[in-house]
Amino acid sequence: MTLDLGQVTTQIEAMAENLRLTSRTRSDRVASAVEILREQSQQFDRLKAKIELSRGKTTWLVAGLKTGLDRGNHAGTPATE
Repeated sequence: MTLDLGQVTTQIEAMAENLRLTSRTRSDRVASAVEILREQSQQFDRLKAKIELSRGKTTWLVAGLKTGLDRGNHAGTPATE
């Protein structure tokens, strides 16, 4: 059985294109999520009140908000060996 390099090349090109499209889709989703987060962070008090109102209406735990949505957590300095 011989290896058909023409067919392999076509398959590799198709895989590469699929990866490019998937990557683009993921980056679009992340950009959209960040935009929604920024929009909602401007209405933090309203969102916090809505969460508090839902606490008595649900049968599952609802996490509360302590700080704004647009604040990041910094990892700090890495340990040195």
